[in-house]
Amino acid sequence: MKTKDLIAEAVSLPVEERALVVDSLLRSLNAPESEIDTKRAAVAKHRLQQLRSGEITAVSAAEVFKKMDIELGFGCAGYAGKTKSLNDMDQAIDDDIR
Repeated sequence: MKTKDLIAEAVSLPVEERALVVDSLLRSLNAPESEIDTKRAAVAKHRLQQLRSGEITAVSAAEVFKKMDIELGFGCAGYAGKTKSLNDMDQAIDDDIR
């Protein structure tokens, strides 16, 4: 099968199956590093425990985007109040670019 035909077939798949194909292809390019993945999982579990115990508090996406704007100049804060998820925000930014 030619690459062009393979791509055409992959694009026609349902979104869940396309995501699986993409994930598989990316994993083939960037092999998982189990030591790093294990450390990331440990940090995530620890942070979740801290959040549940009240040791730390959650920060809203709007606050994060505002801080990114101030510190890094990313231009995200204007989208945070208009969107419900990162995917929605990505779409809003794409729409504005077009």
